[in-house]
Amino acid sequence: MVKFHGMPGVKRIKITSRCNQRCLFCDSRTGAGPGRAAILREIAGRNGAQQLNITGGEPTLCRELPAYIRAARRAGYDRIRLLTNGLKLADAAYCRQLRRAGLDEAMVAFQHADAAAADLVCSAKGAQALRLRALKNIKASGIQLTANILIFSLNAPVLPDIVLYLYKEFGVNPVMFSFLEPNCDSVRARPWLAPPVGPALASLKRALEVCRKNGIGWLLPYHGALPACVYATAGIKLPRKEIAQGSDLGEGRIKGAFCAACRENGTCLGFLREYYGECLALLRTKRGRTAS
Repeated sequence: MVKFHGMPGVKRIKITSRCNQRCLFCDSRTGAGPGRAAILREIAGRNGAQQLNITGGEPTLCRELPAYIRAARRAGYDRIRLLTNGLKLADAAYCRQLRRAGLDEAMVAFQHADAAAADLVCSAKGAQALRLRALKNIKASGIQLTANILIFSLNAPVLPDIVLYLYKEFGVNPVMFSFLEPNCDSVRARPWLAPPVGPALASLKRALEVCRKNGIGWLLPYHGALPACVYATAGIKLPRKEIAQGSDLGEGRIKGAFCAACRENGTCLGFLREYYGECLALLRTKRGRTAS
């Protein structure tokens, strides 16, 4: 089994707001991107972080990306991870350039195994073909390839199929799963994108069984859209806590009165408001009527 590097002390920096896709659920294109000096200061200010996650927008559209990776290597991060849609990595020479700069891992957003569905989601015809080429290039370059599967209404029923496809066709191992965070304008305009939590958890449970049978490493973010107690209602235990740094992590979250007695209360961020009703119903079913 491939070890998943999601170690305590993870710092995330956004290096651009530009993107070459228009995903139905994404607001990352909004706002001005940070300047070069500010980014370099952020990279240098590790604050004990062992891992640096570089994101956007789409970070590969930033011409300074190789320089930022080199700066992160000089700053002493143990691991440098790029969060990307993968399109520019369809260029094998660019993949090799990032590897030479010191990139350890490319976490590629992969939302569906069906090309038409994937292109629809990202509003970019032909994007899936480029992404599949990128998966091969990343593997060939020596960069660790990780798939980032965002769980939303269109792919929630077929999560096991996506995992098996990525593993059999491209040897993708490990995979990251994360639930859609609906607290953004794009999803408020399309509320149907949010997955029904109970059925999505059941599908995720089946996908994790595919991982177990095939020795595929997996991770769910501790500070993701759902708290650990909700995953537990489906018999899913988060593998580890990540100590994440980011000013936006707690936006739009609430806690119930029952949270005060939870041993995770000091580190858990709580529930996204949009999922709270469904989560509360699941907890009540699991625990009786003690959650409120």
